[in-house]
Amino acid sequence: MTCGDAPAAWRRFAYPPVQVPAKGGSIATVRRPTLAVRIRHPDHAPGKEGIAIRSDGWMDTGADASVMPMWLLRQVGISIDEGTRREVYSVSGTLWSYGANVGIEVRHGGSWLDIGVSEVYVPDTAWSRDPGIRRPLLLGLSGFFDRLCMCIDHSQKEFWIRVQEGAR
Repeated sequence: MTCGDAPAAWRRFAYPPVQVPAKGGSIATVRRPTLAVRIRHPDHAPGKEGIAIRSDGWMDTGADASVMPMWLLRQVGISIDEGTRREVYSVSGTLWSYGANVGIEVRHGGSWLDIGVSEVYVPDTAWSRDPGIRRPLLLGLSGFFDRLCMCIDHSQKEFWIRVQEGAR
């Protein structure tokens, strides 16, 4: 491990199996660096009050920021500020999105690890508004990876994380 801590401070995660579209319209099962994530209103303490929604979070070290759908944030009582609408550039092209602050926790064994409150992008798209279109949350550099020390062993399909104290 790196980041100067004893191994006991690190939490191990195995890549879970996830389903992805495959050729010919079929579904394939692969292993990806994915976490069970709980999203909460930024004014609510972790695990204490209010509504928290659980979803899958795909970790993406190439994404500048985390991306979450509008329908999910509305379910936890987070309103989208129309004044935050901005153009975001991604590998798939230009996308209009809003900014929002959310509380993020990740599941580890029988407990939840608090990552803190992070700003996320909320796409201004049909799939972002429709709870029937399920896409995993995208956990990117800003607001997720910048809060953690991480060691990824892709060959073994596992990773270790620890929260950066003072980074929240």
